Amino acid sequence: MRHSALANGESVIRLSQPEEGELFELDLELELQLADGSSRRERVRVVERVTTLTRSLASQIVEVTLDPERELLLWRPEYGD
Repeated sequence: MRHSALANGESVIRLSQPEEGELFELDLELELQLADGSSRRERVRVVERVTTLTRSLASQIVEVTLDPERELLLWRPEYGD
């Protein structure tokens, strides 16, 4: 996952699934931390090898947290090694 700012004030978030094999299709929650100290959450549908999101916000994105509540990206001991 990467994010960057464009010259026109928009922010671009790029989510990728670089692993070989079948793609995961999922709804993923993102938490966007903004330069003005605020944050916002949004849920996005990921169905491609690379998903590109463009956002026009009042403040630039400084950090993106994937699955902030650890609903999807959580390893549990019962999963095994």
